[in-house]
Amino acid sequence: MWMDTAAARFVPARDRRIGLVSQHYALFPHLTARRNVMEAALHLPRSNRYDAAGEMLDRVGLVDLADRLPGELSGGQRQRVAIARALARDPVLLLLDEPFSAVDHPTRRLLRELVEEIRASFAIPIILVSHDVEDALRLAHTVCFLQDGICQEIGPPQTLLRKRDGKLARWIGGSGERALYTRRCADQTMRGRNGMNSAWPIRTSAWHEALSGTSSGEFHDQHDRTGEA
Repeated sequence: MWMDTAAARFVPARDRRIGLVSQHYALFPHLTARRNVMEAALHLPRSNRYDAAGEMLDRVGLVDLADRLPGELSGGQRQRVAIARALARDPVLLLLDEPFSAVDHPTRRLLRELVEEIRASFAIPIILVSHDVEDALRLAHTVCFLQDGICQEIGPPQTLLRKRDGKLARWIGGSGERALYTRRCADQTMRGRNGMNSAWPIRTSAWHEALSGTSSGEFHDQHDRTGEA
């Protein structure tokens, strides 16, 4: 419990051990990748921070670029530095705020794979905010579908999308042929996620076609190695 007004309890943000990754990286432009990660490791003795940052950068595949400034890195590389920095806090909760929205689709695919690796390696809950249904299908154990700031539905993504009268299914697919096409995309995506097809099963443009003309909505994708939301 970080804040409870009735109990007069308030834990300062710096002490909450939350790892945060935003869509625009939020890196210090004057610090190298390693120094950016070290800024999140202030809970460690100063003598340990250099090696700890290197270890986190190695986990995201960037240890060879540790001495570069953010301006010398690509968008995907900067986002991986941001993820390494979030993990360097030794967090009890990882928050990903649309972390894939500022990168191209090939990079998005690589970052999704990185998030899957993190989920398998770190026993912490992960909450991912996204407007992209494919993020939810490929990554989430539990989806909370929000509209106008209100939770409309919550549950496993495949369950919600296969409910023909469900709010998420209607928001995505509408009705008629487009609804059938969208559900077919969803089924193919879930088969790829579950290892039934090692290749990426559908074109990215297929989702864009299926989702064209829909109203604004938002997904909170919740991951937890223990299976709890």
